[in-house]
Amino acid sequence: MRKRRFTRIFMSAWLLGGCLFIQPPVSAQQMENHSEDLLDLNFKKVDPDTYNGSSYTIDGEMFRNLPITHLANALTGIVPGFFTRQTSGSVINEGPDYWIRGRRTSSEGVLVLVDGQERSFGSLSTYEIDKITILKDAAAVALYGMRAANGAILVTTRRGNIGKPRIELTAQLASQQPLRVPKPLNAYDYTRLYNEAYLNDNPSTTPDNLPFTDPLLYKNGTNPELYPNMDWLGQYYDTQQLLQRYNLNVSGGTARTRYFVNFGAMAHEGMYNTDKANTYSTNNEISRYNIRSNFEVDVTPTTLLTADVYGWVEKQNRPNNSSIDAFTSMVQTPASAFPAFYVDHGNYKTTTNEKVTSTDGKIIAGSSKYMNPWTQINKAGYGNYNEIYGSFRVKLEQDLKFILPGLKASGDISMDSQMSWVINRTKAFAYYEMRNDSTLVKTGTDGTMSNGVGSRSSNRRLTIDINLSYQQQFDKHNIYAMAGYNQYESADEVSIPARMQGVGGWLGYNYDKRYGIDLMASYYGSHKFAKGKRFGFFPSVAASWTLSNEEFFENLKDMFPFLRLRASIGQVGDHRGIAAHQYLSALEQVGGVYNFGNNMGGVGGYIQSQIANENVTWEKVLIYNIGVEGRILNDRLSFMAEYFRDQRSDIYLVNERIGGLYGVSATVRQNVGSMYSQGIDASLQWSDKIGQVTYNIGGNYSLSRNMVQDFGEADKEHPWLYQKGYPLGLQNGLTVVGFFKEEDFDINGNFADPTIPTHTFGKVQPGDLRYKDLNNDGVIDALDIQPIGAGNTPNHIFALNLGAEYKGFGFTVLFQGAAEISRNISSGGYLALPFYAEGNMFEHQLNYWTPETAATAEYPRLSVNNAAGVNNIRNSDFWIRDADYIRLKTAQIYYNLPDRWFRSGSVLRGVQVYFSGYNLMTWDKLKIVDPEWDPATFPINRNVSIGCTIKI
Repeated sequence: MRKRRFTRIFMSAWLLGGCLFIQPPVSAQQMENHSEDLLDLNFKKVDPDTYNGSSYTIDGEMFRNLPITHLANALTGIVPGFFTRQTSGSVINEGPDYWIRGRRTSSEGVLVLVDGQERSFGSLSTYEIDKITILKDAAAVALYGMRAANGAILVTTRRGNIGKPRIELTAQLASQQPLRVPKPLNAYDYTRLYNEAYLNDNPSTTPDNLPFTDPLLYKNGTNPELYPNMDWLGQYYDTQQLLQRYNLNVSGGTARTRYFVNFGAMAHEGMYNTDKANTYSTNNEISRYNIRSNFEVDVTPTTLLTADVYGWVEKQNRPNNSSIDAFTSMVQTPASAFPAFYVDHGNYKTTTNEKVTSTDGKIIAGSSKYMNPWTQINKAGYGNYNEIYGSFRVKLEQDLKFILPGLKASGDISMDSQMSWVINRTKAFAYYEMRNDSTLVKTGTDGTMSNGVGSRSSNRRLTIDINLSYQQQFDKHNIYAMAGYNQYESADEVSIPARMQGVGGWLGYNYDKRYGIDLMASYYGSHKFAKGKRFGFFPSVAASWTLSNEEFFENLKDMFPFLRLRASIGQVGDHRGIAAHQYLSALEQVGGVYNFGNNMGGVGGYIQSQIANENVTWEKVLIYNIGVEGRILNDRLSFMAEYFRDQRSDIYLVNERIGGLYGVSATVRQNVGSMYSQGIDASLQWSDKIGQVTYNIGGNYSLSRNMVQDFGEADKEHPWLYQKGYPLGLQNGLTVVGFFKEEDFDINGNFADPTIPTHTFGKVQPGDLRYKDLNNDGVIDALDIQPIGAGNTPNHIFALNLGAEYKGFGFTVLFQGAAEISRNISSGGYLALPFYAEGNMFEHQLNYWTPETAATAEYPRLSVNNAAGVNNIRNSDFWIRDADYIRLKTAQIYYNLPDRWFRSGSVLRGVQVYFSGYNLMTWDKLKIVDPEWDPATFPINRNVSIGCTIKI
């Protein structure tokens, strides 16, 4: 069914392309392309060589053919100072976390604008992107007020050009392979080692009373239903997942009208090997369809009308209405727990002597302790998540040169609407646990498939922008002025609308392309704050000096065609980490009642859950930036280096200094925090040609460090208990001094040495972790916890890119890496300790402590009592791992068919065939799992694709 659907899509693309190709010829004058290589800041297009802010622009061609489903992943390693962390390999949740210039505050969030409007960009197709610009400093984001303190991403979609219709058809087929999934033990090793762990906890247990009396029965395979040896991941998690992408776009235009129309389709077949006998799909499939039409019309010689329509439809199919639960069970359910099902040979009976039957010859296996992965993906039904998104934008630009040459006005309004809903088609089922060869214990009952609508939501947004600008050149003097108004509103079905409003201005001057200065300011407000305190003033100034245009530089022009210094300083705001209406008090009903009266009737009560803070305000951010950029050796080598410092104050967080004596149980949040971050961004790029070979090599590097100055912490007994003085994002934990040894205990299991501090997280024995008593009070407790590791966001990020082309053959390669980053493998539990929460044991945990391996052990002794909070699973530096890595992030090999094949009269303009890959290889010390993977999600994938683009 899926293949037929995409065959229809592809054939429709060809037919549409053929229809659009049959058009009247266009004159040579109409064929001219008047586009300029300018930096598009939405409200103004500027010359990159004279722009004084800190920005970095990449062309959509760089990532168009990458086998990805979330646009943010395309930026990894390309932009200096921009870091992404892809924690999941699921197409449904592939979107990465991302930061500009590191983690700079306790609140996170980068402003994303698509064609000037605040929108999510993850679902955009790579084929509809023209350019992406990253804004970094105060001068670049000043006009956004309190919206972009953490930087901004400007996405510009493609537009039509003057000329006859141009059609591009692209088909891409990708294989996704999971990276580094933890490998569970087989049933024999699991049962054998579980017995060993049980004996460690219960040393007096006799062999007949062990949980598994004969582990060899799981090894010989003579009775796989009573003594199973399942490979849940190997059998039911697909290691070759299919991703398909198809795209058609048409562009062209005349002197008055230009258009770009794009249609995209994407489908992922799912990650599970499901039972094909079902008449419906229970896999976690996803399909998405994108459509965009961008039109520009010169209504008059001085009036330009832009009309953009964009939308997408997405459908996600989920087994048992959950994508991840089945995978979690595959990882956590031991191989010995039960088979996927019992074969119905007609001889099974229940403990009440009822005959057990099935409709398909498969009797569902299970237990009260573990979920059966096969059942979750085949017998529990499914759920559909559906989402529809649409947006409409109209922009009118008027040249007012009849009033004053250089004067222009524009008005922009956009409306967005999103709706999602879930259809539940889940069903209950009975499962059976084997007692002996013919007896099964039944639990639960079989149910019919439900048919209801689950959660649903809708959201709408309205954005209005009005701008008036003036630009004029007087001899060597270039003057620019702009004033603008912005209004933003977002609302869902139940909440009070979120509103922002502001005005801004920009006054710029440049003399002879040598000296430039920009003064920018905005006056911006948010609904989150109290009346009379909603607006703030956010000014910035930026200046530059282009040395290469000075007379004294003439003799160096051949060596340095372009060399410029620039600097900026400004204050912006950040409202993202603050919930709305903190200036109001709130009450919350609590459990329990007051009993009074003759009948002692109960009446419920309320507590104050939020203390009103009428003075709540935005986070203040003062940003300094200084940089140098240039091109040397006949423009073959380009470089850039910047230093930045980001000072934050009025960070909104819990004020611990207001104690319980205040009289309320609610936490009190105030603007009491402060911190700073600083670092450098740098890039170097060489491009040249030798004979018929063009090639390029380059790289970028970024350093970012932060420090907490004040986080409203209460007085603490020891300096290591504070966040103050440490980087934000460090984990806190105990310090391990080694394993407990046998000689540390007497015959009764008590400490032989009275100086050993008491460990308060359960009884310990040889092979358990021993912690350092930081405050020397003889007790290991919360007072011995300190910052550990290097944080979960890197201080260093870097990348190296290579590329070359010869007679149509070409390749590109991108290596990307991160350093000074730590990973706590005890997060989630099961990666650290065997049998965590009655779960599995994995191959990487085999080097555990025993008296014989005490000198080389990498893990504590085996125990079946591994639950959250016990001694060995406490946060500690023992579980902190170096997560630095270098990754072959992307690679592409392509071939463009020779131009001579498409001479005059040919329908085709060109054909490109390519192979591309993403997340191809990783070098790191962690080894257990991918350095970026979150174990609560699907493993990160290696994506390898083949594709073809046909141009008509």
